[in-house]
Amino acid sequence: MLQVTPEEFVERNLAMPGHIILSNRPGTWLARAINGAQAAASGQVEVWQHAMRMGRDGLVISQESTKQALPLSHWKGARLKIWRNGAYTEKMLNSLVDMDEARLGTKYDYPGTFFQLLTVIPWVGDWLAARADVPWRNFCSEGVCEVERRVSPQFGGSGACQISPARIDAWCAAHPPLWKSFMVELV
Repeated sequence: MLQVTPEEFVERNLAMPGHIILSNRPGTWLARAINGAQAAASGQVEVWQHAMRMGRDGLVISQESTKQALPLSHWKGARLKIWRNGAYTEKMLNSLVDMDEARLGTKYDYPGTFFQLLTVIPWVGDWLAARADVPWRNFCSEGVCEVERRVSPQFGGSGACQISPARIDAWCAAHPPLWKSFMVELV
């Protein structure tokens, strides 16, 4: 795995504005709790704990307690997986960033995170989670999915965007050759 400093990551253009970034480190304490509960319910420990988008000027757009544009150094010590869609034009990528930037300052979807836990219930979990959707608030991966669907409506599969970072990873991995990824460790 490539090890780079946040400065090298930006200098080498390892992710373009608009690309999806997954992190093995959760963004918030609540994300840690949700990931732990989902791992207990599913019997699997998820590697990818946080989803965000590469912004402009070396900033990452991330849903913390509020949606923020943070320096990449915020994830120093984390492993990152960058997903990019080869069919996206520069205009499409910029559109993704514009849509995420328009949401800067929005609050975290605390009720939605509870309902995301319901997605582990067979047959009814996704249906229940979709009913609890609060469109003006998001948790990290939900926000990435909703914005992505404005450019690529089939992103993440059918149903509400009550999707975990690990499910984003699995969905992208299941759709080559359009979606390609690579990993880095920020040192």
